[in-house]
Amino acid sequence: IFMVYDAYATTTMGMFDLEDTIFDNEEVLSESYQPDEFLARDDQEYTFRSSLLPIARQSEPDNIFVYGQTGTGKTCATRVITTELKTDAADWDHDVRILWGSCQNRTNYKMAIELVNRLRDEDDQIPNRGLQEGRVMDILLEELEDTPEEHIIIVLDEIDELGDNPGMLYQIPRARSNNKLTNTKIGIIAISNNYQFYDSLDPSTLSTFKGTDINFDPYDASQLQVILEDRIEDAFERDALEDGVVSWICAKSAQDTGSARHALNVLKRSGRIAETKGDPTVTEDHAKKAYEEIREDRIVNQLKSLQPQNHILMYSLALLSKDGRTPASREQIYSIYESVADRLHVTPKKGRTIHKDLNELGFSGFLTRGEENQGQGGGRRYTYDLNMP
Repeated sequence: IFMVYDAYATTTMGMFDLEDTIFDNEEVLSESYQPDEFLARDDQEYTFRSSLLPIARQSEPDNIFVYGQTGTGKTCATRVITTELKTDAADWDHDVRILWGSCQNRTNYKMAIELVNRLRDEDDQIPNRGLQEGRVMDILLEELEDTPEEHIIIVLDEIDELGDNPGMLYQIPRARSNNKLTNTKIGIIAISNNYQFYDSLDPSTLSTFKGTDINFDPYDASQLQVILEDRIEDAFERDALEDGVVSWICAKSAQDTGSARHALNVLKRSGRIAETKGDPTVTEDHAKKAYEEIREDRIVNQLKSLQPQNHILMYSLALLSKDGRTPASREQIYSIYESVADRLHVTPKKGRTIHKDLNELGFSGFLTRGEENQGQGGGRRYTYDLNMP
C-alpha cells in the first residue's frame, strides 16, 4: 500500500503547482509596473518636453496641467518624462529635484506639510496639526528656497482632491514675484481626472498658475494594441496567445473605456483563466470570460461609490425592472422610491432632486434614458431603465 501511495504522490501535482506556465513575467501587466517609455502619445510627449526644456537652459519651466480619464496614461507619462529629465540633468551644471505628492485623501494643508517633511531631515519634521495654514506655506517656501537643487518640479497627482482652489497653485507660482524665492526655480505638474477642475479655479489662481494644458484622450484600439504588444513580449512565453486575442481585447476596451489599465487587466486575467484551466494558449474565449468578470467587478465597485440615496433609487428601478415595468417614467420610479425609503426610515428627496439624480446616473452609465412622445399637446417625457444585469 505504501509503495502504491509513494508512486501516486510523486506523479501528481499540488493544487498550486504549475507544470507549464504561459506567463514569463506577469508583473509587466500590473498597474504598478513603470515602463521605460510611454507609447502612443507622441503629441503629449512633445508638449511635455517643450514645457520642461527651459530647465536645460537654467530657466524657469512652464507649469503643466495634465488631465484625462483614468487609465489614459497621465501618471505613467509624467513619471517617465520626469525620470528622463532627472537622468539628463545628471550631465548638466545645475541639479533638478522631482518632488512627487499624491493628493488623494489630503487637503491643501496636509499636502503642504507632507512636502515640507519630504524636504527636511527625519529629526526636523513639522507636526501634522497645530500650525496655521499660512505658516505652513511660508515654511514650505523657505524649504524650497534652501534646497541645494536649482530646479524643483513638484508633481501633484489627483490635484482636484485638494479642493476647489488649492493654495499651492496660487502661492508657489507667485513666490518669485513676492521675493520669497530667488535661488530656486520651480515648476508644478498638476494631474487630474477631472478636466473641468482647471476651469473651476478662481480667476486669480487661474491667472497665476498659467499651466500648459496636456490632454490625455481615451486610447483608441490601435493605440492600445501598441501598448499591449509591447508588454506581451516580456509578460508571456512565446506563442502563448492565439492570433486575434489582442485585437479583440483592444477593440472592446477602446469601445468600453479607452483605458490601457482596463485592457492590460483583461489581458492578464485572460492569461490566468487559461493557465488555471491548463490550456496552453490564451484564446478569445478566455478573453471574453475575463472581460465579463472585470465588467461585473467594475459595476460592483461603481455601485459601492454611490451615495445611499442613489442606492435606494437604483434599487427602486431594479424592482420595476424585475416586474417588467421598465422603461419607467420619473413618476413611476419616484413612487417606488418613496416606499423603499420609508421602509428604510430614510427621508426621501424631493421629486425635482430625484430627476437630477436620475440624469446623473444616466450620464455615469448606470441607467439608460429614453424619450416618449405623449401625442399632440402631451409633450415628451423621459423614461429610464437599468444599464446592467
